[in-house]
Formats: sequence, C-alpha cells, structure tokens
Amino acid sequence: MSEENMEQRQSRKVERVFEYFRKLGEDHSGESIFPRLQQQYRELERKEKEGLFYLLNSRLEVKKDELLPFLSDIVAGEDHDTSWPSTVQRLRARLRSPRMGIFQRIAKNPGGIRFLLDFREDLINSRRSTTLDVAALDYDLASFLEMLFQEGFLYLEEITLDSPYRQIEIIKNRDMVHPMTSLEEMGKRLGKDR
Repeated sequence: MSEENMEQRQSRKVERVFEYFRKLGEDHSGESIFPRLQQQYRELERKEKEGLFYLLNSRLEVKKDELLPFLSDIVAGEDHDTSWPSTVQRLRARLRSPRMGIFQRIAKNPGGIRFLLDFREDLINSRRSTTLDVAALDYDLASFLEMLFQEGFLYLEEITLDSPYRQIEIIKNRDMVHPMTSLEEMGKRLGKDR
C-alpha cells in the first residue's frame, strides 16, 4: 500500500470517529452511537488521535454568524435597561461550546466517564508532543470534568463486610496495588482493624 493510500485510509478513520462525535451532538440519547465511537477511537493511532483532536477543536465550535445578532444586541443595549440581564443570558447560552453537550452525552453511557478520562490523558500527551492548538477542546473537557467531580457530586463510603457484594467484587477485581485472588482474602482486608 502506498504512503498516499495509507494517509487516505487513516484520514477516513479519523473522519469516521469525528462523525460519531458530531452525531452525539445531534442525537440526544447517544446510546447507539457511543459504543461505536468508543471502539473506533481505541483503534486510532497517536497521530490519528492528534488529527481527531484538531477536528474536534476547529469544527465543533460556535459559528461567528450565529453570534452576530446577539453581539449587536449587547452593543446596542444599556446597562440599566431592564432587558439587559436577559440579553446577556441569551449571549451566554449561545456561547456554550457544542462539545460540552457531547461530553455530557458520553458521560451518561456505561464506561463514558472512563472514556473521557482516557481521552483527556491522550489529549494532554498530544499537547506535550505537538504544536497543534487544541486549547479550546482541552478547556472544555477540563471544565466538564471539574463539574463532574466537584465536591457534593461525589461521596465517600466505607466498604465493610456488610457492603453490597457487587461493590466488594469490583474492588477485589480491580485492585492493582494489592491484587486479591479470592473474596475470603478481601474479607480479611475489610476487618475491624482495617
């Protein structure tokens, strides 16, 4: 396969993944799209991911012509006008990045938050190794993750022998620091002195 054919094939893969992201912005459920997006994204190589980040940063953005009417209202408005707060609010709503809605839809899917965390890791690594300007994408994703993990949305709970079996099993299967081979071993770790 020639180098040009290889680049075209890679470009098509990136465009396909980008289209899944774009469709998530239009489809409010995302249930049927996310698994395909997840699979296709995992198959991308580092350079392809960089191309995807660039597309998400540059193509999924508020358009200038969509903002002009709101900006005209802002310029024409007066601070003391009773409609000023609603004028400013309409502009704020219009300025909301379309990527934020996509991230919300991804997060609602099983494994969605994990996907976004891995996606952010790839994005950060990409920003370290290239000169591509994808700062807007990174800002949107970081802001979304901050909202998800802010105090009040998360809670800590002690895991004991009385905790649901499912919670205990998840910890047993995923603990990479001190792997466990059985639930009995897990039970020893949940004793009163632990």
